[in-house]
Amino acid sequence: MNCRAVALSDEEWLALMRRYDDDTGWGMPRRAGIEGGVVELSRHLGNLVRTDPSRFISLASEFGQDISSLYVSEFLKGLAESPAAPSLVFSACRTIWERRKEDPMVQKAICEAVSKRAKENI
Repeated sequence: MNCRAVALSDEEWLALMRRYDDDTGWGMPRRAGIEGGVVELSRHLGNLVRTDPSRFISLASEFGQDISSLYVSEFLKGLAESPAAPSLVFSACRTIWERRKEDPMVQKAICEAVSKRAKENI
């Protein structure tokens, strides 16, 4: 993925996440014009969240069912490993839980994020 992705708006990020969906994962047939896929873009998102959590925190409220669980998981991983205040991490986990609590991959990601930051006064 192009490193210019950091300058994208939330709407542009969401459009990319919808375009690079689970059908673009490893082992899936490549679509014309797609150089990367959901795995690569989700990891890039996680790295960006890790270094600039305040820029990306608003995405937490936008992760509906149309966004791959890989994005949500990498977002939470990046947030948990970021310098963000614990209250911000826990708030994002609650927000995502309300929208995606039936998704086992998201359930696991929330547990891992809370576990990483649990010593910081929940």
